[in-house]
Amino acid sequence: MDFKAAKLPGEIISIEAFSHAIECIYDCALDPVRWTHAIDAISLAAPRQRDRIGQLVVSSHETEGAAADRDIAVVRLLAQHIRRAIAIRDTLDMHTMMISTFKAALDLIGPGVVLVDRDAKIIYANRAARSMLAAGSPIRSERGAVHTCRPQTSAALRDAIANAADGEATTGSAGIGIPAPQADGEPALIYMLPLMRGDIRGHVAPHAAAALFVTVKDGGARSFAEVIAAMFDLSAAEERTLERLLAGDTLAEAADTLGIAVTTVRTHLTHIFDKTGASRQAELIRLAAKFSPPCR
Repeated sequence: MDFKAAKLPGEIISIEAFSHAIECIYDCALDPVRWTHAIDAISLAAPRQRDRIGQLVVSSHETEGAAADRDIAVVRLLAQHIRRAIAIRDTLDMHTMMISTFKAALDLIGPGVVLVDRDAKIIYANRAARSMLAAGSPIRSERGAVHTCRPQTSAALRDAIANAADGEATTGSAGIGIPAPQADGEPALIYMLPLMRGDIRGHVAPHAAAALFVTVKDGGARSFAEVIAAMFDLSAAEERTLERLLAGDTLAEAADTLGIAVTTVRTHLTHIFDKTGASRQAELIRLAAKFSPPCR
């Protein structure tokens, strides 16, 4: 192999010399005829790790003679660049995998999750949020910025995001909740969580100023009821009753919606009280509030 154009270690290799050396390596690797005339080789382990090992072999053609000290010196000089390139690629792969895993996890969350910058521009939206944006309720996109169905609510949301981006103490690290009625008048809640610190802003979405958790009435009540049912071993009937009560129904309204007698609703409620340790419906609502916002 002809490395004559390369400089010795400790000196700078020109772009032309580096390209020539790489071309020689590729020529030898891609031309099987040359392998039959190879008389010597220089081997380089790159990388060498617990779970994998890679090896680069540079062979010498018979017309070039055996590998000399100069050839070995040039390969050593190339080695640091090759290993650095592999390390950079590994870092990029890990970063991509982390982002993919993060987004896949958010797609499994029931509430809509939207990451926005300080101007309320949408950086990312999970599956639930994308459905809301497509429907235009309770959130929609205008020129790439998140808006609600009412101008005053949109203005309040923008102010909260801007305050979070500026580090305003009034926002607090736990964020704030903003009521945001849907297009049909049904209630929804947008919980704004500042992202001025932490892994999400630093590694996943560097320009994100806040995360918005959007919960509509039915979806929010159902998710809380499911969590409480799982924690306190509620039956399916008890979970359905709890869902209606958390949605704001009276006992009579819950009975009418579920198609059962009011006395049956009262019986389910008594069982829910016994299992959760609550004694009033207000305590059940406070219990559900412990699971909202979706993230702290």
